[in-house]
Amino acid sequence: PQLGWYVSHWSGDASGTANPIAVVAGAQARVTAHFLRDVTPPQISGVQALASSRRATVIWATDEAASGRLEWGRTPAYGHVVETTVLRTSHVATISDLSPGELIYYRVRSTDAAN
Repeated sequence: PQLGWYVSHWSGDASGTANPIAVVAGAQARVTAHFLRDVTPPQISGVQALASSRRATVIWATDEAASGRLEWGRTPAYGHVVETTVLRTSHVATISDLSPGELIYYRVRSTDAAN
């Protein structure tokens, strides 16, 4: 399916929600794929910041494949972005060139193909 759509279920001579399915070539079979638009944004969980003396690595998970964006800064206005457009469920972003003990502010965001 196109980005933003997913197979919700199969009907006819195949049934269920598994994707993909196997269909025997040459058999007289009628199979219909039913699609739904993905309108639910990914849910973010497990956000952690792992700090060392000069860097911080932020990790988080999403419940579906999504891009990852870490906004960070030395003030609550952020000002810096680390971003990937690769759709995945495990996300990692690293902030470099920090001073030991430095306070930073950050937030993570993720979007999927539909949102």
